[in-house]
Amino acid sequence: MGILDALNWRNATKRFSDKKLNEDQVKVLLEAIRLSPTSYGLQAFKTVLVKNEKLREQIREVAYGQSQVSEASHLLILCSQTNIDETEVDSYKSLIMKEREMAAADVDGFINTIKQTVNNLDSVTKQVWLSRQVYLALGVLLSAAAVEGIDACPMEGFDKEKVDQILDLPAHGLNSLVLIPVGYRHPDDFYPKLKKVRKPLEEMVIYK
Repeated sequence: MGILDALNWRNATKRFSDKKLNEDQVKVLLEAIRLSPTSYGLQAFKTVLVKNEKLREQIREVAYGQSQVSEASHLLILCSQTNIDETEVDSYKSLIMKEREMAAADVDGFINTIKQTVNNLDSVTKQVWLSRQVYLALGVLLSAAAVEGIDACPMEGFDKEKVDQILDLPAHGLNSLVLIPVGYRHPDDFYPKLKKVRKPLEEMVIYK
């Protein structure tokens, strides 16, 4: 399925069937997240794959009872980091040098630019910047899922503090931002039968 056909096919699935994704399909979704673009390539976020059914039920309770959380084949949670500092940037420098077989002097200019950016952000602006990394990854994930014929439902309607507590995310320096149940739509799900509603292209694009 081409990307436009896939995006026309996808919807925010409200009911999931009991059909399960296989491990290869889950790996494709996780790899798509890993390969998503991020500022400077820092990948300053994490994905939590929740397999434990009891945890999923707890999360459903603090997600206003939305059934997708526990009914979908798998539950992914995209989380932003609570902070980023020079230590992490130096770790990224080491990774670049290893993967590209480059000397420190060849990447120092780039790394210093990143450090300057990170150090100049106040705490509020930094949190906004870190959260944006998650949404870059979310877009890639939803597109990849659609191309693979996998249903997904991005959800921000949940008590983030309670989810963080359930999963002990503060201990990992993380904040939950988006829940993404993935799997296969239920035959009785009403929404895929409706025509997709989007503004026409001429209202969405400004040509200069």
